[in-house]
Amino acid sequence: MNDAAWFPGRRRVTDPRVRMFCLPHGGAGASAYRGWQEALGPEVEVVPVHLPGRESRVAEPPEGDMRRLAARLAEPLARRAAGLPYAVFGHSMGAWLGYEVTRLLEAAGRPPAVLIASGAPAPSLPVVRDQPLHLLSDEALMAHLGALAGTPSSVLTSQDLLELVVPALRADFRACETYVHGDEAPLSVPLVVLGGDADAGTPVDSLGPWRDLTRLPATISVLPGGHFFHHDDTNREAVMAIVSDALQRAASARPAPAAVTPEEAVRTYYSLVDAKDFTGLVELFTPTAVYRRPGYEPLVGREALAAFYRGERVIVDGRHSVTTLVAEGNRVAVNGTFNGTVKDGREVGLRFADFFTLDDDGRFTERDTFFFTPMV
Repeated sequence: MNDAAWFPGRRRVTDPRVRMFCLPHGGAGASAYRGWQEALGPEVEVVPVHLPGRESRVAEPPEGDMRRLAARLAEPLARRAAGLPYAVFGHSMGAWLGYEVTRLLEAAGRPPAVLIASGAPAPSLPVVRDQPLHLLSDEALMAHLGALAGTPSSVLTSQDLLELVVPALRADFRACETYVHGDEAPLSVPLVVLGGDADAGTPVDSLGPWRDLTRLPATISVLPGGHFFHHDDTNREAVMAIVSDALQRAASARPAPAAVTPEEAVRTYYSLVDAKDFTGLVELFTPTAVYRRPGYEPLVGREALAAFYRGERVIVDGRHSVTTLVAEGNRVAVNGTFNGTVKDGREVGLRFADFFTLDDDGRFTERDTFFFTPMV
């Protein structure tokens, strides 16, 4: 997928100090952030994110899995963010997606300077519904939308428009209702959390647990209004002030991280394996990466690697120790040992030799395991 599909349109700011990527609420598109560029001024580049299945990408199937959607977006966003401090803003579903994308980007060494989460309970809280919204009939789904008062009546009363909107909306509800927050370590990214005092789907007491998801400061602001409080004319100035303040702090925070060196990427790989962060680990590979092991069919592509690392979980527990690491250009050779438990329950002491080939972004394009044998 071309990166431009996620961020179409011309760049309207010539010399920004900070970028802000804006993720829409369920069923919505990038147009949800119309007018934000003008409101935030020339020092900020507002980059609305176009998700599959809506607006300019309406011909694509929408993605109904939160983690898959985050994994698809993370790399294009990192490339688009390059060179400037950046922020991630998300409302409702977009807040959860922003959290997952931030988690992936931090694991890859490219975190945003701030995550702004709006109109969403902390993702660590359970989602409890009598009946999942993504399983409702079209009529019941539209009734729910009408009650939220965030969808124009012209859409709710037009069959043609509904046929375009409902698939993405249903996929977004499915992504939220099947999303399960894992036992991940807290982020090292500051959080700004916004909510409406009359938002029945996001009670005020559901905002506080966002603080537990970061090691850095988290601020919570509650404004008058329901789920779409940020679109209320009476709140517009206050919302823009909160966002602008967060972006000013982001622009003056640490500089954009330097490119990851091949040595750093390889050492990160082993630390993620040892910590069993298989999602972050898979994100170190390009979509077409090849992993070869003697006696096995090669694993080609990120999906195959994800199935291997998350499914087989060959290493149950243990620790790698790198004894030698030699880098030449974009290739890295490693010798080391592993001591721990593998998937059949055996306690093993192994020595290994790996060769990695990386691209310019620090992602693995090839990994060759030349031997992995019991120590003698």
